[in-house]
Amino acid sequence: MSLRRLFAGPALSLALAGLSFTVLPACGGGPTGLQYRVDDKELRELTGEGALRVEGLRGEVRKREDALQTFDSETAAKKRDIASAESQGEAAADAIDAASNTIEATQGSEEKELDQARSRRDQKISEVKQQYEKESRDIRDRYGKQQEQNRAALAAAKGSKAVADALEAVHQAELAEANARLAVRKQEVRVAEAELEVTKLDELLKLTGVVGPAETERKTKFDAQLVAEKKALEAKEAEHKKKVAAVEAAKGKLEQERARSK
Repeated sequence: MSLRRLFAGPALSLALAGLSFTVLPACGGGPTGLQYRVDDKELRELTGEGALRVEGLRGEVRKREDALQTFDSETAAKKRDIASAESQGEAAADAIDAASNTIEATQGSEEKELDQARSRRDQKISEVKQQYEKESRDIRDRYGKQQEQNRAALAAAKGSKAVADALEAVHQAELAEANARLAVRKQEVRVAEAELEVTKLDELLKLTGVVGPAETERKTKFDAQLVAEKKALEAKEAEHKKKVAAVEAAKGKLEQERARSK
């Protein structure tokens, strides 16, 4: 059946004569605020494959909008991971301070005992010289072993701090990647909406059969809008790839710190 027969009738002819080709303003449009849109009222008489294509793209827009809702919980989880990593870093810093203080206190105790031994030596040099030498060796051996333990504790605390810092860097990179991925998903919605508007306009022009300067200009604007949204999507996808690489680099650094702290 031809379009002329399908849409024949005086009432429909009056309706088609009243269709407007004005570009709708951004306010009152979809959530992403595209500049050029086709009012659904202009497509009231659209049927067949054209109507199915428009409705299919509407469903695609709704699906992509629904996908955006999952990012809130993911972002909140990353922020909790960062807070946990910060807490671990603070605990490791406290352990470093405690180990450093223990080393200083141990060194002071060692010097105090050495002074006491020297005093006894001075009182009876001839009698206690051999005893002093023995005591000095014992003191140094005992405190040498203790200092080895203290230094090991300090090295472990520093290793824990480095691991905690690297873990926080991983979480920060993951959060940046999630935000970049969210920007890609939002831009995909804009591209889908722009494709929807181009399809709606194409179907409207088929429906009316009118192709004049005004319609040509309108078509040019809609096509340019779609091209611009696709270019913006390419840029956001490139940025997301950088964030993914940053996450991998941060994870590599974390594994290095973990291996070093063992």
